[in-house]
Amino acid sequence: MTTKLTNPEAESALCGCVVLDPARTLDTTNGMRLTADSFGVSAFRAIWQAVEALVAGGRAVDPLTVRDWLREHNALDGVEQPLARVMDSAHTAAHAEYYAGIVQRCAARRALRDVAERLRIEAEMADDPEDARLEAESRLTGLALTANEPDAEAVWAEILADVSSAMEQGKPKEVGVPTGIEAIDSRLDGGMRRGGVYFLSGQKGRGKSSLKATIICNMLRAGHSIADVSLEMTRRQELEKLAGIYVNANITDIIRGKAAIPLSRFAGMTDMLGRLHLTCDVRNAAELRQYARRMTRKHGITLLALDYIQRLGGAAYSVSDSSEYDRITQASGAITALALELNIIVLAVSSESRAGELRGSGQLDYDGFGVWKLTAEQEFESLSWERNVDMYVDKNRFGPSHITIALRHNGKTGAFWGAG
Repeated sequence: MTTKLTNPEAESALCGCVVLDPARTLDTTNGMRLTADSFGVSAFRAIWQAVEALVAGGRAVDPLTVRDWLREHNALDGVEQPLARVMDSAHTAAHAEYYAGIVQRCAARRALRDVAERLRIEAEMADDPEDARLEAESRLTGLALTANEPDAEAVWAEILADVSSAMEQGKPKEVGVPTGIEAIDSRLDGGMRRGGVYFLSGQKGRGKSSLKATIICNMLRAGHSIADVSLEMTRRQELEKLAGIYVNANITDIIRGKAAIPLSRFAGMTDMLGRLHLTCDVRNAAELRQYARRMTRKHGITLLALDYIQRLGGAAYSVSDSSEYDRITQASGAITALALELNIIVLAVSSESRAGELRGSGQLDYDGFGVWKLTAEQEFESLSWERNVDMYVDKNRFGPSHITIALRHNGKTGAFWGAG
């Protein structure tokens, strides 16, 4: 019986394609991540499993070898007649992608149904509805991410294409995502890498939040979608800081009538902010994980900015529930796993101890792809409101470390740029 959950006709047709022309069918459906579990009818599940096993073993695939494999594995009962019907059908591999799409959609609906049933049971048993809600979002997001995860062959094909482009066509590809500050990007082999965390630290007043905001603004201009988690400032304060960098003026001074700029300078700001997803309402690492997953699924974010990590609670509790060391250790592990899972960049602002170390836990140094420390001994120049700031690269997993990058910082607008 054909339903939204199972389509035996499509499953039979796809099995006919793969048995009669396995190479072309499997090549066509390779990116769809079909497995035997994608089939709702047990007989067709067994046939697909037999084909997978024969191909993996380097053996020929035809009606006879499929039947022999099923017999060898005591799986022929109930399959012989469906297999015969598959052989009698006149399906060709030219239509394999169409049939595979139907099978894939039915499998996704069954998976969704199974998750929903588990969530119904957990909701009935949960002491705290909020725990049940977080678990529901985690399961549903995990289902979507698993379905979209590329396999090793697809990733390797991408690597080979990049190698070929660089060596044969003379078109090298930047492996990093630029911060938009040339002085940083040129020293860090193109910028930041996806899948990891970069910790930005410094003593109070060194410009940590302003450098983070400058990088956000530059990446928004470049077309990236960004999730900005501000645990230190209100939404308005954060947006005023970003706007000041965008228009190169102090927004507070403009509002108070102490400065004026042409309104045309704000052109494009609204469109740019359409790619910014800002929240100040995250209490702990569990909520951050749910928020990041949601933003990745809905908006395809490149960067998650967090300001700052010491204000984040641990796995599922608030800032006041445990020691700072335990909280920050858990938070560091959580955002590191998050960056890897979602293949995004996490830029986390961190305060420093008086000794110049990342405050709270040595785990931060261990987990980070990069650790950047700002020092600014110089005061702001009286007329320009600018100063020199050194960014010391204490750690860089993919390039040179223990180097100093000279930057300039405008205290009025918040903007950073290279000092060269």
